[in-house]
Amino acid sequence: MVNGRWVVWDSKHQTLDEKALTAALYAELVKQDKIELLQRRKVSQTLATYLRDFYAQWD
Repeated sequence: MVNGRWVVWDSKHQTLDEKALTAALYAELVKQDKIELLQRRKVSQTLATYLRDFYAQWD
């Protein structure tokens, strides 16, 4: 309850259209370039390794 108004009731959000939200999210996700995402993932994983090593030296 927020400000005297039920926001979630019986495990369902009362103010969001969950189906519309899910459909909009799906529409955005299918636009993503899968090859580019895989490349970014590899770069992120490599960078994460260096960042962990860098910050581990702070202890």
